[in-house]
Amino acid sequence: MDFLRYLTRQPSLELTVFSYTPADTAHAYWGLEADGCVSHDLGRRLTLGPSMLHFRMLNPWLLKRFDAVAVTAHSNLTSLLAYFWCRFWRIPYVYMADTVDERLTASVFRAIKAAIYQRAAFLFVTGCVSKRFFKERYGVPDSKLLAGYYSFDYEKIRAWADEGRRQRDAVRCGLGVAQDDELSIMAANFQPFREQLGLIRRFERRPAGHLLLIGEGTCLPACRKYVESQGLSSRVHFLPGMSFEDLVRLLPAGDVYVHTGREPYSTMPLLARLAGLRLGDHGDIPAFEDLEGEAVSEAFDAPVVAARFAERCLSATSK
Repeated sequence: MDFLRYLTRQPSLELTVFSYTPADTAHAYWGLEADGCVSHDLGRRLTLGPSMLHFRMLNPWLLKRFDAVAVTAHSNLTSLLAYFWCRFWRIPYVYMADTVDERLTASVFRAIKAAIYQRAAFLFVTGCVSKRFFKERYGVPDSKLLAGYYSFDYEKIRAWADEGRRQRDAVRCGLGVAQDDELSIMAANFQPFREQLGLIRRFERRPAGHLLLIGEGTCLPACRKYVESQGLSSRVHFLPGMSFEDLVRLLPAGDVYVHTGREPYSTMPLLARLAGLRLGDHGDIPAFEDLEGEAVSEAFDAPVVAARFAERCLSATSK
């Protein structure tokens, strides 16, 4: 949402946003919709497995009025139609995704994807792992890759974290964490691919320290049951999902951010670094590679990303 807000402020750029769904049901408690720019729901859709086909996208003239179109790859059928109409009307398009590997590897799918990538004005991706995937697998030159698909307003996040830091002692006291004890935090919904139960079991072998798990989901009851059965309730703590701002304010109560499992990307390591936490135990989470340096790169600072994105879009429309 920070990225879109700054994108609307770019000179010579008028933005219209279409959304695949009315709201982010997976993180409803974050409350980001209320803070974002106005978007237009694409409306009625046919859901086929993980993909959606929005009937409105069948209209050939829906995208014709735009000078450039940026399309996220999170709904394959709708995305494919958008790419098709852009090619039909000769409109420059931007491919946006958090891709770091691929599920569809048959030659016909690879050919379709290669054509989409090569004909895009540029690819807007998450970070270095995603850039490496497109360069090595599809030969996309670095000049056509822009990182920052998930970005935040650093100044705002750090201000929230500074306010939260003043509550650090009170939060730790409420959890029963001594000021000298190390508190590790993981904030993510409890889904099988995140493997929070495995994290708890590894943490159990440590002689000291505390672990705070924040979120909701299908695997939460099993994690709670294990913690209780093993007598870990004094060291492993749970908090429910909370608003995005409250989550950022809570992070400074911790010392280390951990994130297990496997997923294309997570924004939490970046938020944790901006809040002053060290990065610790993690699974196959590409975001950690983007944050290995001592300083946090400006590559994910929303004002910087929005300016770079707008510059590339304007360049594509002028050709």
